[in-house]
Amino acid sequence: MKLEYGILIVVGAVTAGLVAFAVFLILLGKRAGRFGVAAAIFAILYPVLAFFLLSDIGASLWPDPIVGATPDWRDIALAMIGRLVPVLLFLMLPVGWLVYAHRRYRETRQEEVALVLATAVETGLPLAPAVRAYLNDRPRDGRAGWDAALLLLCPPGYLVWTQRRTFDDRVAKLSEILAAGAPLPLALRTVGGVAASEVAVAAGVGEATGRLAECLRQASRHRLTGAWLEALPRVIYPFLLLIFVGIVAWFLSMRGIPSKYARIMAETKEPVPIPTARLFDVMDDIDTYMEGAGFVVLAVVGLATVVAASPTVRWCLPVIGRPLRWDSRGTVLRMLGALFEADRPAPEALGMLASAPDLPAVVRRRLGRAQRAVGQGELLPEALRKAGLLSAAMAPLVTAAGRTRSLPAALTELGEMLSASAGRAIRRASLVLAPILVVAVGLLVGYMALGIFWPLIRVLTKVSE
Repeated sequence: MKLEYGILIVVGAVTAGLVAFAVFLILLGKRAGRFGVAAAIFAILYPVLAFFLLSDIGASLWPDPIVGATPDWRDIALAMIGRLVPVLLFLMLPVGWLVYAHRRYRETRQEEVALVLATAVETGLPLAPAVRAYLNDRPRDGRAGWDAALLLLCPPGYLVWTQRRTFDDRVAKLSEILAAGAPLPLALRTVGGVAASEVAVAAGVGEATGRLAECLRQASRHRLTGAWLEALPRVIYPFLLLIFVGIVAWFLSMRGIPSKYARIMAETKEPVPIPTARLFDVMDDIDTYMEGAGFVVLAVVGLATVVAASPTVRWCLPVIGRPLRWDSRGTVLRMLGALFEADRPAPEALGMLASAPDLPAVVRRRLGRAQRAVGQGELLPEALRKAGLLSAAMAPLVTAAGRTRSLPAALTELGEMLSASAGRAIRRASLVLAPILVVAVGLLVGYMALGIFWPLIRVLTKVSE
């Protein structure tokens, strides 16, 4: 038995053992914990290990036994990226789906918690018993069987569906902190992830102004994450089709289809059609294209990671950052409207928002800049415009609202309009972009089909004559 097969058998046995033990714990009514996490990680890495061991990628990483040439770091990087692109793309599909399912589930649960808190405040119920009642009212029977079945069918999914219990634990901790007498903003800040950052900011402003229920409902109603999660599948689907087409082209190239077609056309003395020739030229250099695709994939993943981790980068992006800026400005204007409704002075209101830890750092810096400008005697609309928190078109409207003493209502209305416009812009862009991408991928598939089947049709026609 080869060493590669032995390693795969051992790692596969360890993975199967971890999965079986995690399933056993779940069926006993316990949590798989670290065993489930280890099983999910092993299940994700096993295809990469199998591809690495069973393919000839190792030949490009070691010195040539015949010539003795040692590959440099560039050759190693190109070999790793080019050869691992298919398996990486294959893994991105289930992993991306799991991440999307986790974000979707978390978004729904956070919205439920915000609505429960708003309803409790409106009806005058204590927050801690209301949160505990919401948690106890969730269905619990029959979960162990489904969890065990899902873990057997898709071990990496444990990293997602275990978030249900994790979120329940966070809600229970929130109830305990509220029962101990902590204010709602502090409790939401202590238990991270149980509520969105907009809800936490709204809770702080609502506590300070006595309009907690209204602020919570506004924050839960205007959330940009839901629009992103709704639009993302429409845009990702054409790229998945493009990845599938690329894998098909790579498979055909590995099977030597271009050379076989060329031999058939030479034997039948038929000229190779131009579309077929160009398609086969691409297939002959498929390794080079795969290396480029690998760098593109790594660049996209790196950019997405930076964008997700840095609010400052999201704010400065030219296209994607525009609805994000609208949403941030809408949150700031709505909170300022609530603070002005409670007769808070402009410097105090701006300072309160500038010190809110749940707002992005880039927004807090701009609020601090606007606070200093207002403190030096500058008008509020001009200070917000220079700080990038109010557009030039809206500044005259805010100035007129201040003169007519309707500034709180105007700021609240503008904030709701900006937040709603951000969500609509994302949805409309996805509805326009998705059909264009699907048509483009369809044309590519049609070109491949034409290039592959056209020579066969010509050969069959000649033979039949």
